[in-house]
Amino acid sequence: CWSKKFGYDCCVLPETRAIYSDANGKYGVEFKQKCGIVDSIAIKPDVCDNGGLDYECCSSLNVKLQSIDADAKWGFENGKWC
Repeated sequence: CWSKKFGYDCCVLPETRAIYSDANGKYGVEFKQKCGIVDSIAIKPDVCDNGGLDYECCSSLNVKLQSIDADAKWGFENGKWC
């Protein structure tokens, strides 16, 4: 997540709107915390490894990257995390 190096988590909700932008990127607010908005990045299903987690791999190349954590890169598709 690009905003981690500036002390902010990435936004995870697809409906989060930018309230501020600078040379580093766009920022929004979720759960009363400032967060970095990630531009649309394809999550390729052909390289997906769910690592035994109870989540399916994203089926579309057009799924927007929502979050990155120690387990995976996460998208949101058909109302579910993938």
